[in-house]
Amino acid sequence: MTGADRPSGTSPSGTGPSGGGRRDSWYWWLLICAVRYVPTFAVGWTVASAVAPRATGYEGRVLSFGESFLVFMRELPGFLAGIGGVTLFLLLLIARLRKGDPLQFRFTASMLCLLPMTIFLFFGGGLLTVAMFATQIIFTAFVMPAPGPGERKV
Repeated sequence: MTGADRPSGTSPSGTGPSGGGRRDSWYWWLLICAVRYVPTFAVGWTVASAVAPRATGYEGRVLSFGESFLVFMRELPGFLAGIGGVTLFLLLLIARLRKGDPLQFRFTASMLCLLPMTIFLFFGGGLLTVAMFATQIIFTAFVMPAPGPGERKV
């Protein structure tokens, strides 16, 4: 079909202005996930840093709440890149496999997105771990966009 034969506003594939179809739908879904994940992680990290045990300074003394909070806030970009990057990679993988019931998909996403959080089991204390696990579950259960009926079958 040439440009003259095509209805206006459609792509060469005839699927619409974006040229989309199914492949574009999961790209957009992943982009929306990333845009929603960053502030969700930042809020979760802020809560976690407020409830976590106090950090220690270089000389071994326990820092005040304000100093400890600032230490956690300085570490936010690194953890967001490391944990968020792995989480979004896992979402990329499961975005390609979205099939079946949306609740089943959210449950599977929740379980897979807890994997990057296992690093908190080895340091930081119980409340930090609980806060970050809760952040991942809240994201996958409530904040992450649900797969649409046409998007689940890739």
